[in-house]
Amino acid sequence: LSAGTVEKVFDSIEQIILKTRELGSKDFITIVWDSIASTPSKEELEGSFEKEGYGTGKALAISKAMRKITQFIGHENVLLMFTNQLRANIGGMQFSEKSVEPGGNAVPFHSSIKLRLSKLAEIKKGDASVGITVQVQVKKNKIAPPSRKCTFDIYFDKGIDDESSWLQNLCDKDVVKRPTTMTYEI
Repeated sequence: LSAGTVEKVFDSIEQIILKTRELGSKDFITIVWDSIASTPSKEELEGSFEKEGYGTGKALAISKAMRKITQFIGHENVLLMFTNQLRANIGGMQFSEKSVEPGGNAVPFHSSIKLRLSKLAEIKKGDASVGITVQVQVKKNKIAPPSRKCTFDIYFDKGIDDESSWLQNLCDKDVVKRPTTMTYEI
């Protein structure tokens, strides 16, 4: 499904949910939008760079669409996931956030859970990069305590390294003791 603008993305989301329900499916639906930052609004495509307030069209379009679709997805057993990039907050004050999310505040406002992923380091094998170490911080959570963090490795050829992530978590909680040798005690 190719959607060229923010407005078309939300129309597509609504159509996918309606078509799935018309077929009689009561299954859980997961829809991922990758990414908000790379999808322009209709106003941005048709507008001019000289126009004052250029770039606010995306925020307004997302805000209107989120008000419309939030109740709809809540009743239809749908997980709607957005990915977004952070950009430098150029006009920010000294104590404000150093980064800003394209698309305004509508998605963070309407979301139930907001996670921020940060790359901590590269995992190298010789000179080649084979993965990254990622830290995930819970920025908002309406259904559990917020402000939690976790760190894990992602390998480009196999995905998240679950075993070492669990082991590191158990070591951090002092459930498992890591001695100087490579054996573990429980």
